[in-house]
Amino acid sequence: MPLFQGTAIGRDMFTAGVILAVMIIPTISSVSREALIAVPNSQREAALSLGATGWETTRLAVLRYARAGIFGAVILGLGRAIGETMAVTMTIGNRNAITGSLFSQGQTIASLIANSWLEAVAGSLELSALIELGLVLMLVSLLISVPLAVGLGIFVGLRRRLSPIVEPIAGFFNALSGIAWLPLAVTWFGLG
Repeated sequence: MPLFQGTAIGRDMFTAGVILAVMIIPTISSVSREALIAVPNSQREAALSLGATGWETTRLAVLRYARAGIFGAVILGLGRAIGETMAVTMTIGNRNAITGSLFSQGQTIASLIANSWLEAVAGSLELSALIELGLVLMLVSLLISVPLAVGLGIFVGLRRRLSPIVEPIAGFFNALSGIAWLPLAVTWFGLG
């Protein structure tokens, strides 16, 4: 299969993907756990008193009540995976090539900026290209986060009552517009 061609040497796209997957598991599991704990016991007891089995109680009462929090946990994990630069830079191989195999080396926009920023001469075309790549990265992040924030807002707006876990997640997306670009701005203006 072309997707798995080549020799796995440990510095390839597959390794970077596995590392990112392992890194986001604690974020997703802890926020999801808090969302499940936030479900009131009266919700569980009501389902059980109506004759629901344990699995039906979990599926119909608990997961429905906590699904906004679980969705928020997945989005936070996705945001962490997208924003992670250094772990990917150290494991992806940093090779400027587009291949179809997961076992080949590659490079992300963030790792290219991290690797090339210090060598770029002030006023050079390379520095301008790196700043443009930062703008592209910011636009890609914006194209991912805005529809998700709008989708979460619509999802929350359809509910008659807000669960205690939804308000912090909605607040996170409202604050995201100012916080998400801070590390990039610090790097651009040389404050870091």
